Amino acid sequence: MFLRYFSFIVALIAVPGFAQSSAKTAAPAATAAQTAAPTPTTPKEPNKLMLLAAKVNGLSSMGAQPWHIRANYQTFDADGKPKDKGVFEEWWAGPEKYKISYTSNGFNQVRYQIGKKMLMTGDDTAPSLADELLERSVVYPIPAAKAIKPLTFAAHDAKDGSLDLTCLREDEKSFLFTVFCFDKNSSAVRLEALPDGNMVFFNNIVSKDGKYLSKQIDVTFANLPVMSARVTTLEPLTKGDNALFEPPVGALPALSPPLFEPPGEVRIISIGRHPKTPPIAKAAHVHGTVVLAVMISPKGEVSEVRVISGPDMLRQAAVDSVKTYRFEPYKWNGQPTAVEELIRSNFY
Repeated sequence: MFLRYFSFIVALIAVPGFAQSSAKTAAPAATAAQTAAPTPTTPKEPNKLMLLAAKVNGLSSMGAQPWHIRANYQTFDADGKPKDKGVFEEWWAGPEKYKISYTSNGFNQVRYQIGKKMLMTGDDTAPSLADELLERSVVYPIPAAKAIKPLTFAAHDAKDGSLDLTCLREDEKSFLFTVFCFDKNSSAVRLEALPDGNMVFFNNIVSKDGKYLSKQIDVTFANLPVMSARVTTLEPLTKGDNALFEPPVGALPALSPPLFEPPGEVRIISIGRHPKTPPIAKAAHVHGTVVLAVMISPKGEVSEVRVISGPDMLRQAAVDSVKTYRFEPYKWNGQPTAVEELIRSNFY
């Protein structure tokens, strides 16, 4: 009855204006790129476009030159109300030498990557989903080439207000990966529609030497804001400042951040209560599937449930049921780690 669910945003890319919403808290529509610059010829073949996009979007595309970035960000609660305001900073000297800092009322932590080890000071917790989305969207909004090469993508045209977009998703014969939308005839990413229902908007695009970086990132879920960030500093990092990357005495091994797409299966140990079709839904002959995004704690407990789609009459029954699930703690690099799992509950 319960299956892992990996796809649902297929319909979005076929609907003009899908990135807009009439909700009061809707994210701003994409705006024109801030700076034009010569770029490589944009491939028409979808897979080649994805591979080029992986090379030219985000800080990870900038090459080996050390850099420092600072962004002010705001997170929101499940009702779209402001929750936490803070500052994100990263100093990068190489893939095995960087420092990340979160400073806010609700989460304060500094993480140090030294070789193969990551240490931390401050709050003894992993970054939240909103915090992790911020870091990922700034540094590497497009998956690495090795993750793209085995896949086959299909292209569709779409519009966001006056902006023409080219959207790519995995070929419909396979599971949906993530929908990526780009400026028409460009490889600058403007929208990422994640399988869990989060929508990441990339605006105020700056370009340098054919590389793109968004200075305004907004994440929404079900037309409600999740996180909004504005990059205020982006500069080269002065070489030779090794003291900046040295963790202080007493730094602890860092907890792994939540995984959005765990590479292995998350196994259900027990289901406390199977969902039952509510009487009102039975009387109305309502049946169907409710898709849920479930956050699983490092202990295997359900810590958060969000409804992605499904008949209104069946949603609460599905939520109440999945809250009773217990999972085998998921381990990443040998460490229990929080993961987000997409689950669908079928009502016949």
